[in-house]
Amino acid sequence: MALFGEAAGDDAHAERAVRAALAIEAALAPLRRDVRRAHGVGFLVRVGVHTGPVVVGVIGGGLRSDYVPQGETTSVAARLVSIAPAGEVLVSADTRESLNARFLLQEFGQGSADATAAPVRAWTVVGELREHVEADRESLAEV
Repeated sequence: MALFGEAAGDDAHAERAVRAALAIEAALAPLRRDVRRAHGVGFLVRVGVHTGPVVVGVIGGGLRSDYVPQGETTSVAARLVSIAPAGEVLVSADTRESLNARFLLQEFGQGSADATAAPVRAWTVVGELREHVEADRESLAEV
């Protein structure tokens, strides 16, 4: 899990998170080839990005302490990961709104990891647009 905090005057945290997710996917290509060649199995990861407030608490003490993010935001991100097709990046509606139409997205639909979790609406990140286009976001998703 990675957290991209919003620094004062910088609201591009969602964009940085999605760029990082796409970079991870791209950087895994050589490892995928090596694992397939050496072990005969596919190696794919699932990535989900959600935007919202996170509460970070300290668990443990002394040398055995760790920061643990908690709350609804991390729960939604975990649900996105669980429904994401292997090798793809899914974003939530909140993240989609924060991306300022800088990425090409394809509607994934709604999904839930299990019957007790609320479905989450998601979009697959197709790629980053080379130029920012001021246009209706719904139109961009259909291009």
